[in-house]
Amino acid sequence: MQATQPGRRPLGITILAVLAVLGAILSGIVGSDLLASGTTVAGTAPALGRGFATIVGVLMVGIGVLNLVLAYGLWALKAWAWPLAVGVWAATIVLSILQFMNNTGLLVSMALSVVIAAAILYYLFTPQVKAAFGRT
Repeated sequence: MQATQPGRRPLGITILAVLAVLGAILSGIVGSDLLASGTTVAGTAPALGRGFATIVGVLMVGIGVLNLVLAYGLWALKAWAWPLAVGVWAATIVLSILQFMNNTGLLVSMALSVVIAAAILYYLFTPQVKAAFGRT
């Protein structure tokens, strides 16, 4: 495996940055929809109440903004983006498990989320990626 030259972005980081932008777009759409109508695109939130839908909408828009910040940091290989990425994908694992424990998520969905997030975390801790962000 070749060492990454400082300032050269590994392909995997490029892919993660693009995925973060896509996540930002989706979070923004869902969050905006919840804020505007109090329902989701599928119309499943009315039973939860408009107030709850508004709170979730604000959180979704915030997650969208966080994903945009993360995408920029990953794309530009900013030193602060590496710990942010580690935190985001570690939180994904924790939230997936909590959703399953709270009976609000399907086992297959939770397992897939955990496996993908764990693979991304493993990748972030590889020497090549750490070196790209100036970490040893």
